[in-house]
Amino acid sequence: MKAIILSLLMWFLIVPSVLAQETNSKTLELPKIKKPWIGKPKIGDYIKVLSVSIPANAEIVGIYAYFKEKTGGDFEPAPIGKGSECGLGWCACPNPYQIISSTESKVITVGFSNWSNARDRIGKLEVRYKNLPDQKIQEQPLQIEKEALLPKSKDPKALTTIRVKVPLPCKIVSIRAYFRNGAWPGNCDLGNSETFVETGIGDGSECSIGWCKCPEPPRIENIEEHKVVTVDFANWSDCNARTGKLEVKYVLQAPPKDAIEAIVKEVESDWMDQDGFLRLTPTPGQRVERDNENPVLFTGEYVYLLWKLGVLKGELRERYKKHLAEKVGALRLEPGLFNRRPGQTQEAFERHFSRDEQIGLVAMDMVFDWELGFAKEIYEYGKNNGWCWQNRDWSAPGEHKRKAAGDHNSPTELYISGLRQPHFIDYLRVAIKQTPSDFGLKIYRSALALTRGRPREDTSGKLLACLHTQVMRNCNDQETLDCIEKFWREMTAMYGANPIHGMMKIYFQHPDHPFLRLSNLLQ
Repeated sequence: MKAIILSLLMWFLIVPSVLAQETNSKTLELPKIKKPWIGKPKIGDYIKVLSVSIPANAEIVGIYAYFKEKTGGDFEPAPIGKGSECGLGWCACPNPYQIISSTESKVITVGFSNWSNARDRIGKLEVRYKNLPDQKIQEQPLQIEKEALLPKSKDPKALTTIRVKVPLPCKIVSIRAYFRNGAWPGNCDLGNSETFVETGIGDGSECSIGWCKCPEPPRIENIEEHKVVTVDFANWSDCNARTGKLEVKYVLQAPPKDAIEAIVKEVESDWMDQDGFLRLTPTPGQRVERDNENPVLFTGEYVYLLWKLGVLKGELRERYKKHLAEKVGALRLEPGLFNRRPGQTQEAFERHFSRDEQIGLVAMDMVFDWELGFAKEIYEYGKNNGWCWQNRDWSAPGEHKRKAAGDHNSPTELYISGLRQPHFIDYLRVAIKQTPSDFGLKIYRSALALTRGRPREDTSGKLLACLHTQVMRNCNDQETLDCIEKFWREMTAMYGANPIHGMMKIYFQHPDHPFLRLSNLLQ
């Protein structure tokens, strides 16, 4: 009896604390439109996204969106995915929220839109949840679902596309589609406005609620580090709007650990140069002269591949973090300014430390959660030196803009060389969690469009884009995120389901290069 009483006491003491409701929230600045309207903006224009992460095994209690004026006042609640404006006017969360689950977290994402040309706003996403007792979630299928509004229509061919992203590598267990009627008033009273009804996908059948179906089979693509599932929803009821929902269940699959460990060991033994960076050809058992002009970039790509494969953890992570801090430190002239080679030798200054190499440094910093500080120091140096990173003929701090001996370029040309790619500045701003400029984002989108339009055999700039799109995904600008999505979609069409591997097979000519074997495991 005492044991039973003790057990009951422990239950009442422990369970309330375990299941106590918690809140996680984030805010985002939503600047006013900086130019007069060209026509009236629509709900859904000028979207910036906000994401909140909660524990993987948490139970979501509620998802709430708010707006307030930047000048002050209280946050006002706003409906999510209802197609209506917020109470302040000229602002909305027009699309349903999205939930992405993994073994480590649930990430809830909502798009915020402010189309006022007079008022800066602040958006806030708040997620309330309960922490459930630990479960073996890796043994159970994970689930992601996404909803979309389906407007009234008389055309069965008028489609609304819903895409769901699941992490790679994974095995998809099921793909299901659902419809739900719009609520009265404003819609026909056809019932089922509170619950979703499942329907077939691509089997020719019409949903049981009538005048709606998913006419084509699901499409599955590998895009960056996600598997993207796409389903088209058709609604041809002219008196009833619907909501479509796509649900995907999946199981994560771990990459082959033994194979990756063997490649890492081989890289350290045979593929590093005397300065500790990656080569294009092997030198078994010894470290000799470099054989390329971008060893820092290639080293950044190497740790990026390990990071994408999910193995840059524990002892390996700490060892490589220390290695890169030491080897990059040998290239540093002053914080944010680097040479191609260690030391102040003539060879060190024979070439400008290129933008490619800087992107390699930012990639290294990114995969180590910005703990190396490379992006921050490059940004600060640029800000203090007119955004010019010119190392040629460097002899003391601040003396890096003079014409190098034997160089036929003018000082002006050398300075412009350091300034090239103006969107690089905003790339650094995103990396260090600052707000990028609208101009920089426009230039970035234009540059990315040019990159994706290059011939199939031209993979150098596209591989760089693999690195910088990973950073720019944190820009909180929907137009830029759509541009990045389009880049990866076109790379998949051009290079196959594993586009990084497809690009690397063209760029890295050595048939046994470790990048080819590592990228092949991304599938």
